[in-house]
Amino acid sequence: MVLVALAVALQGCTVPAKTASRVKPIDVEDEVLASSAQPAAKSPPSAATRAKSSQPVVARGMGEGTDIRATVASALRHSGVLRRAQADRSSAEVEVKIAYGGYQPQLQSQAGFGTSDTYDYGITVAQPLYDWGRTGADVERAKANLASAQASFMDSAEKTALEAVAAHIAVRRSEELVEAAQENLVAHRRFTELATDRTSGGVGDATEVELAGVHQGEAESALEDAKGALRNAYSVYYSRVGREAARLAPVPELPLFLGEDKNLEAVALNAPAVLAARARQEAARHAAKMERAGLLPRLSAEAFVRGDDDSDDAQTGVGLRIVGPSLAGLSNFSRVEAANLQADSARWAAEAARRDATLQARELFDHEPTLRGRITILGAQLVRARALRDLYEDQFEIGERSLADLVNVQADVFRIERSLINARYDIIDLQYQAAAALGYLIDALQVDLKGRGE
Repeated sequence: MVLVALAVALQGCTVPAKTASRVKPIDVEDEVLASSAQPAAKSPPSAATRAKSSQPVVARGMGEGTDIRATVASALRHSGVLRRAQADRSSAEVEVKIAYGGYQPQLQSQAGFGTSDTYDYGITVAQPLYDWGRTGADVERAKANLASAQASFMDSAEKTALEAVAAHIAVRRSEELVEAAQENLVAHRRFTELATDRTSGGVGDATEVELAGVHQGEAESALEDAKGALRNAYSVYYSRVGREAARLAPVPELPLFLGEDKNLEAVALNAPAVLAARARQEAARHAAKMERAGLLPRLSAEAFVRGDDDSDDAQTGVGLRIVGPSLAGLSNFSRVEAANLQADSARWAAEAARRDATLQARELFDHEPTLRGRITILGAQLVRARALRDLYEDQFEIGERSLADLVNVQADVFRIERSLINARYDIIDLQYQAAAALGYLIDALQVDLKGRGE
């Protein structure tokens, strides 16, 4: 009869009524991870269009507590990195205005005094006429730097949001691991009681009580380690988000959007980090053009007024002026070469940024099937391991199992439960990392950046 009962339990068909209360039900396709619970966000690569069409990923299944959107919004308000990026963008906007000033007339004035109380003065107005495209290249360089600053601002926002999400996930993961460690300790305390009862009845060996105490101590140590990890997760959350991690809601799945054509390479080109790198490449190219134009003379039209105290009439005149470059050996040509090399460096930096964004997204596609398969397997294993543990406890009470059998099966339960928790959150972590790398995490969460310079 014992063998029959064991076979039935291993097949997961039935659980004895006596032990059913000890079995913790598990839903393998948890609401947090079920794809059907969170519809895929359908939105084109354009951020503006995504903001209009995408639905918030936290609309369903969040329950009470601080949801992921609130966490990200608080982190964006708290972030000094984002404020610095906003200041850099404002500075770049001013630089564009300064560059456009190169097209405007230039006013020069001078006055001097001699040793015999004489003085002279002069005012010159010069209008640039032709400089071989140097001013135009300067304007385009400033515009490219502004585009880079704008993309860098969005990249900083995405990274700040990702750090907040990671802190939220770490807290939720650690809380579940603490719960698993607490359940593990409860089980070992129950084993200690069973061993004590059997020994006091003269059936068991006193060494079983000592063995149960050893494993109970290990369970207590594992619980303290889990609590320590949770305290650290709370600290990281506070540092990144700027408030305490109180009652955090579950984290929903975030399906990866690749557009209508499902082209990962094309989507990666629109990632903020890639756009910023490409804009820096454009700025470096125009900077090299400026250096080349600086080797040639510039033409301008001038009007001047000059006079001194010895002359009642001031001299005036209008004419053209050609101003050649100031040469210091071959340094001017070296500057051109250095600018060209910087343009090449920026081009390869843009390519590296595109590859990084693509690699982070591909990591999700590579690991997600494996993790989902593990979740299904581990969920079934956990149900069976718990049922087997309960059956072993019943057999231990009638003297057919040893304490070693109990602690071994409980070790399997604890290991499987921790692996299941980690696999669940590993999928979510990869999803949010891929979304941030491709630059649509802010849009998917529908967090408003207007109060932070957007």
